[in-house]
Amino acid sequence: MRGQLQFVASLVLLVVGTGCAVTQSFAKRMVNTQPKVALKTKDYESPAKIVGGSAERYVPALAAPVANGDLLARYAPIIVQGVEAAGVATYPADSDRLGQVQLRPEGEGFAAVIDTQNPVLYSSMESVNVHGIQLTQLVYVFWLPRHPVGMVEKGDIDGGVLRITLDSQLRPAVFEYVMACGCWHGVFVAEHVEAWAQQEFKNAKETGKSFCVEKTVENSDDWKVRDLVRGDGRPVVFVSAGKHQCVAIQTEAAVPGLETLPAKSYGMHDYSELDHVTVVGGAPGQTAAMFNPDGLVWGGRRKGEEKMFSKLDHGGWPRRLNAMKIHWDQEAFNDASLLDKFMRMPAKLTGDTVSSLPASIR
Repeated sequence: MRGQLQFVASLVLLVVGTGCAVTQSFAKRMVNTQPKVALKTKDYESPAKIVGGSAERYVPALAAPVANGDLLARYAPIIVQGVEAAGVATYPADSDRLGQVQLRPEGEGFAAVIDTQNPVLYSSMESVNVHGIQLTQLVYVFWLPRHPVGMVEKGDIDGGVLRITLDSQLRPAVFEYVMACGCWHGVFVAEHVEAWAQQEFKNAKETGKSFCVEKTVENSDDWKVRDLVRGDGRPVVFVSAGKHQCVAIQTEAAVPGLETLPAKSYGMHDYSELDHVTVVGGAPGQTAAMFNPDGLVWGGRRKGEEKMFSKLDHGGWPRRLNAMKIHWDQEAFNDASLLDKFMRMPAKLTGDTVSSLPASIR
């Protein structure tokens, strides 16, 4: 896994030096991949501090007001991307810039490159089954040129994925963020959903859980709620510099300091376009998929992570959504039963919810 993996790698190297076998379970014990967000309401008045002190703000380029039916545009996220401070350059500055995917010929295949002059989010509309009811999911993917830090996880092409499950009234209810390799999957839940769960389960949390929506699953890594998301509107995703981990998620109504950050606009492209990417330097008009036949990004291999975590499926290698596995390859990211399996979802998520909401959280 990435980010804290630098710390884990140091420990692993120490273990190797003493002649002990390196195991996946050892790494799982040493890394908290679902850290609770410890920020207070006042912290969001200075959003750059949340991602290390310096940041840029990526906002959707919408030419006209969003129609009610255009859900992907209505909830397209604001990305607060951490960057290195002015005068600091421990890695190339474009490593922290979102961009459009291109390919170039390399060997018998291709290498993916990111054009940071044209920021883009790739989106799709999916669905999930909760209590036998199909709910809408909005998926947003962004790409960066490289993962520039760490002992074994450095490599070309990095990315992040935000998936939002809407309730029956088409309001954001559950937010999931995961790295494009499947690492660091984390869950954030809308405040009103936890309120419904408290009401339905009479405020009784399962043993050892912090929220009523959390659930114990035998023989699996439980999902932990990292934070509650307050208010309505467009989500704001805070992404760290270099490591590109999700530090926090809130709505723009809960982040009053957003206007203090320099802004860049991004275009919205359909995720399916990643199967028809322009090949720069190829034949005229040539296109190809960003992913090789195994669903892995061309040129995105992480040899260090593959060697260290040999039991994982190409550990650390960014990939296509339907080839992504999460929680140490425990589950497929596109499994439509995940919320039922790993979350204690309240019944009101799938029913007529508006009239039952307290006025403070409607």
